[in-house]
Amino acid sequence: MEEKFRQQPSEVVKVVVFGPESTGKTTLSEQLARHYNTVWVPEYAREYLQQKWNNERKTCQPTDLLPIAEGQMRLENNLAKKATDILICDTDLLETKVYSEAYYLGHCDPLLEKYALENTYDLYFLTYIDIPWEKDDLRDKPYERERMFAYFKNTLERYGRNFVILKGDKKERLAKAIQHINKLLHRMTEFSEKDLEQLSKNGMGKKTVLDQVETFKAGIPFVQLEKAAIADEGILKFSPKEEKELAQIFHDMAPGLSLLKFVPASGAASRMFKALFNFLETFDPVRESLANYLKRTNNKEVEFFFENKEKLPFFKLVQNRIKGKADSPDGECYLFAKEILAENALNYGFYPKGLLPFHDYGDYTATPFEDHLKEGAAYASVGGTANLHFTISEQHGEMFNKEFNSVAERVSKTTQTSFNVSYSYQKSSTDTIAVDMENEPFRNVDGSLVFRPGGHGALIENLNEQDADLVFIKNIDNVVVTKDLAEVAKSK
Repeated sequence: MEEKFRQQPSEVVKVVVFGPESTGKTTLSEQLARHYNTVWVPEYAREYLQQKWNNERKTCQPTDLLPIAEGQMRLENNLAKKATDILICDTDLLETKVYSEAYYLGHCDPLLEKYALENTYDLYFLTYIDIPWEKDDLRDKPYERERMFAYFKNTLERYGRNFVILKGDKKERLAKAIQHINKLLHRMTEFSEKDLEQLSKNGMGKKTVLDQVETFKAGIPFVQLEKAAIADEGILKFSPKEEKELAQIFHDMAPGLSLLKFVPASGAASRMFKALFNFLETFDPVRESLANYLKRTNNKEVEFFFENKEKLPFFKLVQNRIKGKADSPDGECYLFAKEILAENALNYGFYPKGLLPFHDYGDYTATPFEDHLKEGAAYASVGGTANLHFTISEQHGEMFNKEFNSVAERVSKTTQTSFNVSYSYQKSSTDTIAVDMENEPFRNVDGSLVFRPGGHGALIENLNEQDADLVFIKNIDNVVVTKDLAEVAKSK
């Protein structure tokens, strides 16, 4: 049902002619389509309601709005496939929402409202009321034009739509509309053939990337928090008795279910070591003491790191590798950081976070990957088998396989569980372009565009591809030591 109202993916620029009745929207739509040698989407409501009037002598009712919205989106999605670089839309679902609220005491069907706000367009032209009113069978508010125009304008402002108000005669409106559309189309030609080939390989369209750039330019607005969510206000808290009863329900039902533990694990460790990378580039133990460096740079992160390095799970490993190589304590600190990050050393900066030594158990250190296997055995296993799926970077696939082969026997023995482990890669089509301080695309030395992987929200496609009755989701570095596992399993 909902798919009928959803905007289908398209790389064409979409412009909406938007505003009250009898303000020249259809005329402008036709003019723009001719000018750009493209197609335009007519207002489905006019055809639908005219037919209703002709057959029943009845005007629009609330029950008509969803069929009108469905027809409008069917037209738009079909015509988007026939458009050249631009599609002109004579109205959209946001306009249908405005009329619903204006005519029916502020009410709008939740389904209509959802897609009126979700469907996106590049530019709105808000047509002003300086065109004379023309009566027909469907128009009925000749004396409320100012109120309706204000309603349309407030709607565009409230939902942050990019819009331009068009005034004047047909010629003036058309000229102004063309001016603003040309600016949009100019953005679409800023990429070279090599750039377009790279975008295609990544499964991305140029419009998607340009929209990302526009987001950088506009900035992300701050979220206004109302209050904290606490127990009994947004958060449910169970009594110990309720916890026990609910956990028992799960244990009783689990044997008949397929369970999966889904772990986003593509995060790179490079950001964890950002301060250390900078330290290696800016500190020379021959020319400066560590104390002077810390005072000069006021680098609290590096200071904290060296004060607490003995607590690192890989401290003994690094210390043994650099033993006897330093001429001074400051030099030892420098070598310690270098041994962690250098390509010809441990190279932890290249590692995914999931494969770093994370927990020190005395006789061995465990990675987050290994401890997630233990968690999977604790609350996501059925019949002695646990299924886990990790989203990883393609370049790290061999490393994860090697880690599994190294630890699987140990974990299986201690948990009495066998493991089915699968992987998928974050889609490159969900990456975000990197930009410089002027919001221009950032490029590598070879001139290629630079992209960064999207956040965890980009993994929704990977999650959707999994098939299980119940999926436990937990990020790779959100993992506890073994002694706390029972409490985590109970909570899950």
